[in-house]
Amino acid sequence: MLKTILRFLPLAVCCGLVAPSGAQASQEEPAPEQVPSSAPDPDLEGMPGLSEDPDLMGMPGPGEDAPGAVSGVSPGATAGSSFSFRGRFRSQINMDLAADRAGEDLVELQNSFDLEADLRLTSAFSARLSGRLFHDLRSPERDFGGAARAFYDGELRDAVVFVNWGRISLEVGQQTVRWGSTELNSPNDIINPTDFRRGPGVDFEVPVLPVPLVRAAYTGDQAGGELVYVPFFFPNRGYAFGSDWTVLLVQPPLLAALQQSVTLPARTGVAEEALFAANAPSFMPRNGSLGGRAFLRGSGWDARLNVFYGWDRIPELVFSPPGSSSAPFRSTFYRELSVGVDGSAVMDDFIFRADLRFSTRRTFYTQALVPFRDRALSWAGGVEFRERFLLELSGIWLPGRTAEDEPLFLIDRHMASAALVYRDTFLRERLKVNVGVQYGLVKRDWVVSGVLAFDVQPGHELAGGVLWLEGKPFSLGGLFDANDYAFARYTYAF
Repeated sequence: MLKTILRFLPLAVCCGLVAPSGAQASQEEPAPEQVPSSAPDPDLEGMPGLSEDPDLMGMPGPGEDAPGAVSGVSPGATAGSSFSFRGRFRSQINMDLAADRAGEDLVELQNSFDLEADLRLTSAFSARLSGRLFHDLRSPERDFGGAARAFYDGELRDAVVFVNWGRISLEVGQQTVRWGSTELNSPNDIINPTDFRRGPGVDFEVPVLPVPLVRAAYTGDQAGGELVYVPFFFPNRGYAFGSDWTVLLVQPPLLAALQQSVTLPARTGVAEEALFAANAPSFMPRNGSLGGRAFLRGSGWDARLNVFYGWDRIPELVFSPPGSSSAPFRSTFYRELSVGVDGSAVMDDFIFRADLRFSTRRTFYTQALVPFRDRALSWAGGVEFRERFLLELSGIWLPGRTAEDEPLFLIDRHMASAALVYRDTFLRERLKVNVGVQYGLVKRDWVVSGVLAFDVQPGHELAGGVLWLEGKPFSLGGLFDANDYAFARYTYAF
């Protein structure tokens, strides 16, 4: 029973509230040259870069100059061959604003170190390799007393090869593929699993995890498309307990009992990933996922049609009655067929974006944590003004639910949220401001964040900010309303 109880963590994904893509959309006029998906793809105007890693924000891009960066052209190599090497170290300390829940963490220290290398042999062949080390330290005591716990891991990020034949491209390896046009919450962005280990970001970003896949694309001047094949099933990742960001907070007695009865090894993240992915589809090609995407483009607009047949990463957990002789639970993952459309349009200083996805069957939970499966329509739309102001509406509609049915966990049968973001730069782009507000129009919950970052000198950035959540029980803000924190962060990129 323990293994599947811990899998309640992925339930936060089902409402789409805490999984914004965070990818930046490109609105430039497309260029004919094919580029690796590590950069915004100029041939897919209005769409986030296909393989941008949103968790590497602040790290120099493949073509950017940075202090200490290693790059160059090998003597005698084929014309156009090059190699670049860059990295980023980030350290952030979060201080809880109030001790308003028993046993909560008051201090959290997050450290990460990223390295990435790009190799370009010819204009038609290139490769990228990246990895990460991270270490988290959490404590219910502000002096990191005896109750502090450490979480650490090392992971491979991207390991991908790019091949181009004119307008045809092929990408093979571990990478990230972004679908959808809206910036904060893209319903069509479902190919990669989500990483919840550090909770929602102050910039409304929860990163996704790269996975092995194959992407083949054709890019024409006005039309094109791509096929994506993910050969294996990969679950979302997050801490089932031992973290203030677990959704088990909705059942404090259950959470306390689990924490007292279970001892996890030092590499908690690895153990808990296995726990909340219990009875997952076997790691075999027959459990792969397949999707296709076609686009049309005109002057100042683009539109896309998306079809994806893959796995719903929210499992259906059915528990046996107390005292029953049968297994304590049954955990089942199901496939889902999704059909979606998205697009964008540019009008003077305004950029309009829309995203819509229909799923034949998805797994949801009632407030009593009873699972059910139903068709769902996820949607998002927004407008951006001069790249400074962004207003976005998003939500989900379950047409099979009525007002008489039991209320749902984290979402509603007609959930809707509004988000407003302001971002700007000052002092010759050395001072960056990012302020965001998200309000649940149905659940009446709030998520408010603010970040102020300053480039002390090239490669060195200091930042500070705050994240504040508030709401009723069984809403996103209400579930984590004791997790309000202020933070200070240092980033060194080379």
